[in-house]
Amino acid sequence: MKTNKLFLNCILALIIGTFLFSCESSTTAKKPVDDHSLNDAIFDLKPQETDTLSANEYFEKATILYEAKAYDSAKVYYQKAARKDHAEAHFILAYNYIVNAEESMFHYSQAAMLGNYKALDRLIDNHFYRANNLYANNVKKIYKVYQKAQEMDSSIGDFELLKKAAMVPELDGEKLAEKYDLSIGKEFHHGYFIWELAEAASRGEKFDNPTPLLVLQLIIKGAFVPAEAEMAIYDYLNFWEQDTLVPFDLCNYVTSGIGINFCSSRAAALENEEYEKEIAAFNELVGLDNKNILYNAFEETIQFIDLKAWNEECHDGSGFEAWTNNSIYEQQRAYLAFVKSLYNKEYVDSVSGSIEENDSLLNIRYQEIAAQLKESPVQGMRFSFSFEDFRLTQRKWIKYRDVNAAFFHELHPGFSIKYWKNYLTLRRIADFESVDEMIEVYK
Repeated sequence: MKTNKLFLNCILALIIGTFLFSCESSTTAKKPVDDHSLNDAIFDLKPQETDTLSANEYFEKATILYEAKAYDSAKVYYQKAARKDHAEAHFILAYNYIVNAEESMFHYSQAAMLGNYKALDRLIDNHFYRANNLYANNVKKIYKVYQKAQEMDSSIGDFELLKKAAMVPELDGEKLAEKYDLSIGKEFHHGYFIWELAEAASRGEKFDNPTPLLVLQLIIKGAFVPAEAEMAIYDYLNFWEQDTLVPFDLCNYVTSGIGINFCSSRAAALENEEYEKEIAAFNELVGLDNKNILYNAFEETIQFIDLKAWNEECHDGSGFEAWTNNSIYEQQRAYLAFVKSLYNKEYVDSVSGSIEENDSLLNIRYQEIAAQLKESPVQGMRFSFSFEDFRLTQRKWIKYRDVNAAFFHELHPGFSIKYWKNYLTLRRIADFESVDEMIEVYK
């Protein structure tokens, strides 16, 4: 209104010719940048004007603006329609716009209670099955919305899991975080962090006198993937009712690619710790004069296997990380078993051809693959494989070959260092065949 009064004063001054006002006040209203290309008829009602239209009229104007990509202006009218209890406007504000968790919860709840069943599904999916929020206490609120929707539509069946979860006393996440210095912000969203807290509580760790209730509360708050959440909540509702503290292992419940990859990485870390212990035990067993050669060989091997698995093997799909970790684990285990067989003199000669012949073949195959990758790098859903990746892996293999040829000779002196270089060269040629097949598949 201030803008309109200033404008009228300016016009009046020009008409009577008494004096001239400048009408370039900083208070002059400006159209949003994304509105410039729109027809003036769209703006026959400005957001600051009196709220006189019906919910449907506001919604229609919002839809026109949204379809014209004037998203900010459309939002104003969606909000006006929502204030007049327009269910679809509430839904769109939560679904089409970036809003915080509280706004999302509010708009989906209002839409659901006004009969929008898409909003009810979203409310349950986003704020119950995928809550993953230590601080929010929404389960009881969601269940009340669900009950309201049932009252409006008798065809909506009972939701036993939500009903039971709503009976669980709410956990004050803020107090818990403060008491145990969890060092996370109120907007914290990290995969399975809260479920890891539930694991710790179920083992009697981290928290004072943990109970089945605390474990269940953390599982509910840490829900991240619907299928995983449903199974875990059902199980630990039963354990709570039985007042039984049962160890919780989140990896027993994962069904998603995210979960599988997470658990694979966690298992890989534990496996690496065990592998290091086995290397130390093997070192004590063999008692080599040159103790560094064993550790250098294992270090170069671990690095080469890791680089090859991530750079060359090109595992793809939602479980790519799990499959890569599994490949690394199997190759490391195979290497340890092989060096033990050398120490026990169980190895049987399996090399064919001379080192000169096989090295020449290796170089030819390397150049062929390099040429293909230079021309067209391989791209999957979850990986990319370029000439640079291939070259880097091959350079690491050369170090791996030289260190291990010397190490294998120490373990089994009956075969020369040159012999072992030839053996490892043949193994690398086999790797190249797999790489070549993969490139052909992705062509």
